[in-house]
Amino acid sequence: MCGADSPAPHMHARDKTVVASWIGKNVCMFDLNLLRVLAAVIEQGTITAAADKLQMSQPAISQSINRLRKVIKDDLFVKDGRGITPTRVALQLYRDTSEHVHQADAAVRGLIAFDPATTTAAFRIALTDIGQQVFLPRLSQVMRSMAPQAQLEVIGPNTESVAAQLESGELDLAILSTELSNEIRSAVLHIGDYLCITRPGLFAPPGPSLQELKSHPRVAVTTFTGHTLMEKYLTPIPPGSIVVNTFAAIPGLLASTDLVGFVPEDLVNTWQDRDNLDIWKIAEVETRTEVRAYFAKSPRSSASAWFVNLVIETLRDPDLSHT
Repeated sequence: MCGADSPAPHMHARDKTVVASWIGKNVCMFDLNLLRVLAAVIEQGTITAAADKLQMSQPAISQSINRLRKVIKDDLFVKDGRGITPTRVALQLYRDTSEHVHQADAAVRGLIAFDPATTTAAFRIALTDIGQQVFLPRLSQVMRSMAPQAQLEVIGPNTESVAAQLESGELDLAILSTELSNEIRSAVLHIGDYLCITRPGLFAPPGPSLQELKSHPRVAVTTFTGHTLMEKYLTPIPPGSIVVNTFAAIPGLLASTDLVGFVPEDLVNTWQDRDNLDIWKIAEVETRTEVRAYFAKSPRSSASAWFVNLVIETLRDPDLSHT
């Protein structure tokens, strides 16, 4: 028989697993879907957004929360202005159970038949302008072959929000050279190198030193794009510099001014006029960087899981297959 012990009415966050332990002892009388609702409300921030994510009505969400309140004997959420804030007990319950809830959802989704050849699913990927030039042609070719009716939407990434977009399911995958939160899964796709680019004759061989580059006006790329490797060696940006949010204008700027720029080697190799520029390696600092595919711990659907795997297998360098 199942036990009927009730959890203490005034639990503290330090009681790390007390709620989950109680549910475990009473699992035969507990509706595990209530935990899915709890996780959705906490992750989405509102009952309205949780209802949209779970494809339930708002009254059904509220009813589930009320049922869980009676079981746990805690308010779980309190009003905070126009929104709601989870209590300590709700947050502890979420920490103890949310990963298992997402794993269960993923397992169920995995059983649902998915056929790439006939799917009309829409996939969303975040790529920098470099990624769009270097990776997108190869990816789109494979997508057209394997999932000809699928839709691929490409957006520019914002490193300040991309992790939350992946966790919420707003994005299926992001490709960046910036390190994201450990809560997001990732796979190394490519290891690249940054090069210093200038107009011909601006510096004599063997090229500029790091000290010279720190004070020389340059074309800098905004940090939210994720291309910040060289900026950490060169900050602050000196007077006379130009700050851009893509790499598209850099070749023309460098060819016609005394500015310097720092560009991934893979992108330089796509420039048709690269022979009209001086290209230097900076040996004094580490200029190699990992390009990673980032994706949520639990895919939102079997289609999303297929897409993530396809991107990794398509774009990952062969010598990185076990990374």
